[in-house]
Amino acid sequence: MKKNFITNLANDLLRLEVNTIVKDQLLCIKPRSHRWELYDIATEYRSLLSSYTVTAINPEMGESREDDAVRKEFKHLNGGLNSFLEIQHFAELKKDEFRQELERSKLTKLQTDMLNERAILCERIMRQSQQIIDIFLDLQNDFVEANKENLKTESDPVATDNEFPFMRLNHLPDLDLNPSQVSIIRKVSEIGTQRVLLQTVVQVEGDVTSYITTRFLHLPEREQKMIKEVHESSIMTSIRMWQYLFQAIGNLAGNIFTGITGKQVNTGTATNTISKPKRIG
Repeated sequence: MKKNFITNLANDLLRLEVNTIVKDQLLCIKPRSHRWELYDIATEYRSLLSSYTVTAINPEMGESREDDAVRKEFKHLNGGLNSFLEIQHFAELKKDEFRQELERSKLTKLQTDMLNERAILCERIMRQSQQIIDIFLDLQNDFVEANKENLKTESDPVATDNEFPFMRLNHLPDLDLNPSQVSIIRKVSEIGTQRVLLQTVVQVEGDVTSYITTRFLHLPEREQKMIKEVHESSIMTSIRMWQYLFQAIGNLAGNIFTGITGKQVNTGTATNTISKPKRIG
């Protein structure tokens, strides 16, 4: 078990990703439980997808939908396996709809950009929903494996799923997730459907790749400067934490980590293990 945990952690450390997102509001509240996080993610996805409508005249603006309209489009309104399977399927249909609309010849630049953006967001929802679906499937497999001596061939919905009305969530024990699964849910929750303006990826080999969106390039110069400074500060803070984790893993199980990554872990001074990336712009 310990080896599997370290193996998963080592694989997660092969790549560092730093995203900078501009949001209109911050709730600044601690998640009540993993169950509530999953429910909130599913609710956000359903709301966004329901608001996405396509018209040939004005595709950049979708009609807003009320809760009753969401209920008409989605049969499952919870945060469990069936809910995310339905969300993933609906997002794929929307993505295909936007791609077909992009083939029209008479579209303005703004309409084309908005359709592309919506298609990309649908793809993100599909990928992130699949990650959550995999978590539920792993929980089911683990439950059956742990109880095979008791001849249990079906999983326990309370222990392995979250397909319950929100009124019940506070009265159920939280899902027992491993650190890797918790990390996936937190990342999905933090990024959600927000627009990522800047992204920097650092590979264990030392390669650094920065992505700048066209939306960022259209911002005023003052806002660009402020966002770049925040992004660069986040990169350096993240790299320092990344280095400390490398050092800790090396001290705990250097041989395991070296076998996975093919790299010798430097357990000396953490600040010398990875080069600092160059400034953006």
